[in-house]
Amino acid sequence: MHRSDDNCFISANELAELLNVNRSTIWRWRNANALPAAYRISPKVVRWHLGEIKKWMASRERGEHVDKKEEE
Repeated sequence: MHRSDDNCFISANELAELLNVNRSTIWRWRNANALPAAYRISPKVVRWHLGEIKKWMASRERGEHVDKKEEE
């Protein structure tokens, strides 16, 4: 993945590549609420906000857990 604009939306394939996991892991993590919330762009299209993913990744690297309810 070569996107640098944190304000863009990425697909499950791009997210899997970014996190170095299988695409099925992305869906499993999504169903378990282990990822930041995804956005439904249309009935069959789901995307993740790259800036939110990068923030989530940074918090995991620091050993922090970001509670989604606290962010609201």
